[in-house]
Amino acid sequence: MKLNLHIERIVLDGTGVSPEQIPSLQASVQNELIRLLGSGGLAPELCDRGEIAKLTTGNIREVGNDAKDFGRQIARSVHGGIGNA
Repeated sequence: MKLNLHIERIVLDGTGVSPEQIPSLQASVQNELIRLLGSGGLAPELCDRGEIAKLTTGNIREVGNDAKDFGRQIARSVHGGIGNA
């Protein structure tokens, strides 16, 4: 199965992510989602529907100033809504 993932935008309210850290954060989200979906697959209901208009995740706690770690946390949270449990 081929999987195309498109994230139009991620809204981050009240974070300490600087503009310089955004590319690192984006890459981290993408790489972690690819890893998680590659190992567990997509939720069966998404295989039928094919898209989600909006996904709301739980709160993610930013710890420290590590954009890569923050990106991985975001990806894991998103995966909780789209991944095969």
